[in-house]
Order: sequence, then structure tokens, then C-alpha cells
Amino acid sequence: MNRTRLVVAGLMAASLLAACNGPSGSTSRARGIGAYDRGDYPGALQHFTAARDKLPGEARSHYDLGRTQLALGNATEARNAFGVALRLDPENETYLRGQVDAMIADDRGAQAIEMLTERAERLDTPEAWLLTGDTQRRLGFPEAARDSFARADAVGLGRSIEAHRALAQLRREVGDRDGELRRLSYILYLDPTDPMANARVRELGEIPGPAFRQAPPRPGS
Repeated sequence: MNRTRLVVAGLMAASLLAACNGPSGSTSRARGIGAYDRGDYPGALQHFTAARDKLPGEARSHYDLGRTQLALGNATEARNAFGVALRLDPENETYLRGQVDAMIADDRGAQAIEMLTERAERLDTPEAWLLTGDTQRRLGFPEAARDSFARADAVGLGRSIEAHRALAQLRREVGDRDGELRRLSYILYLDPTDPMANARVRELGEIPGPAFRQAPPRPGS
């Protein structure tokens, strides 16, 4: 039995032991959500801990606990909770983003980038490369972010609006007006109604009509 199965089996056994005492897990979770939405993070922590104890085999219970620990500034505890959520539901990008936030807060940004890069190389999807690039840019590595966004564009065969948007933002940050407009023209070719691209083109003094739009080239062509 591998480690993940052992973790799940142990959590399910704990769930059965906890089920007989106090409010149900779903009741505790609902109370925790209410407290969290009010900004009562200590109260949310109490309720989400009770929910986790009742429902330890449910990834959402650990995610709720992780986001509350992060809101309280407890980065290590948040990272541990998100880690369990991801072991239970490895493909959930919401849980992954929570883990990345906790790792950055816990001064483990380099490890977060390494984890995301390995994942992006394995999955090789625009979404995986975009998350890697977003994290690299967030941590102050714009050149690495550009490479990741370019890979997202390549994997998406030039049809990933979010890759073009990320590359346009990088061009904006370095003051490259022409480069930004070119990426915006690709976005509007793919989706002429895109509100963000339309608004930004107008801010730059251009008219986002049919004459402005350009078909994005296939990467490598």
C-alpha cells in the first residue's frame, strides 16, 4: 500500500471514531464558512478543525483549515493542511494554489517554483505553465515568467487567450507599448468581445475594431 493510500485509510478510520461526538462535519463546515466570511478567523479555525476531525478523508476539510490558517498568518500549519488536501485530491488546482500561497508565506518560494515547474513539464498544458509563470513573476523572476508564458503560448498553439494576456502584461510592465498592443490584437482576434482587452486598447489610444485584430502566429512558424 503506497503512502497516499495509507494516509487516506488512516483518515477514514479517524473519521469513524470522531463521528459520534458533537455536531456533524457538514454542520461544523457550514459554521466555519459563516465565520470565515465574517472575518472571524479564530472562530472559523475552531469550526473547521471540528469539521476536519469529523471528515478527515475529505480534501475540502483540509483545504478549509489551510485557508483559515493562512488568513491567521500560520503559514507552516496552512502548508501542512493544503498538503493533505492535495494528497487526497491531487488534480485540484484550487488546493494547489492554496499550497503555493502557503509556501510563499512560509519562505519556501523557490520550492514552490520547483514544484510547479516539475508539474508543468509533466502535464505540459497552458494552464500548468501559466500558474508557474504567475508564481515566478510574483516572486520577482520576470524573465523566467516570460519563458513559462511563452511555453503556455506554444503548448496552446497560439490560441490561449490567457497566455497572450500574461505576455501582454509583461510587455506593459516594461513599457513596450507595441509589444503589448500586438498581444492585445491576438486576444481580440480570438475573442472580439474580451472586455479587458477592449478597455486596454482604448486606454492606449487605439480603436479595437476589425482592422486592429491580428491572427496570432503559430509558435515556431
